[in-house]
Amino acid sequence: MAEPGQGASGQTTILVVDDDQSLRSMLSFLLASLGYSVVEAGDGVEALAVVEQNSVTAILMDVLMPRMDGFEVCRRVKDDPATAHIPVVLVTSLTGHVQRRQGMEAGADEFVTKPVVVADLLSVLERVLPDGWPD
Repeated sequence: MAEPGQGASGQTTILVVDDDQSLRSMLSFLLASLGYSVVEAGDGVEALAVVEQNSVTAILMDVLMPRMDGFEVCRRVKDDPATAHIPVVLVTSLTGHVQRRQGMEAGADEFVTKPVVVADLLSVLERVLPDGWPD
């Protein structure tokens, strides 16, 4: 049986959430090439549905999205005892202290600034993933 946060194959599963299809595809391709299992969502409402239906190890999520922003999704994930353990990394162009504080108050574990620098993203993933890099 797979550990929590791992798919049936035992792979680490990362949810990539962004309303920008090109960025979402780029991040998904990068993560899949590194051996991660990837699921995607185009907005916050879809992200919550994906989390409910899949065993997710970590979430990479944009902040500014239609229907429900990343702060609210993060808050809901962290407030639910069944999903509170899932690390949430906010991927955002918002760099102000107010927005960072708002993300931390929502329960974000880390931030990655847009445009995404691959080395920064990989460093953050290494810190937040329970087992580090995939096998």
